[in-house]
Amino acid sequence: MDPIQAYRTIERYQKEQKLAGFADQPRSLRLQPREKRVIDGGNSLWLLLYADDEVVVRSHLGSYDVLTEGIAELQEIHSGELEIENYSDDLKTVEFIQAVWF
Repeated sequence: MDPIQAYRTIERYQKEQKLAGFADQPRSLRLQPREKRVIDGGNSLWLLLYADDEVVVRSHLGSYDVLTEGIAELQEIHSGELEIENYSDDLKTVEFIQAVWF
């Protein structure tokens, strides 16, 4: 997802949920080889901007997983607990915009 589309998605969600506002924070995570990281997304929306190959992102909203055949949709919007996993033997990067509601 490109950043402009991400901010439009955040603004649309804000209006739909009747939320007062949000603070945004770019998040760039470096994952060590074979690292699995769990993040408590709390009261926020995480919009995936970029993920290196062999990186999988999961949340209760769905998965962004280009490694598994048969997945019909790659989910770029996440919330709640996020599970981010690097299946590679190399250092990998994943980038989000995090929108925290207030």
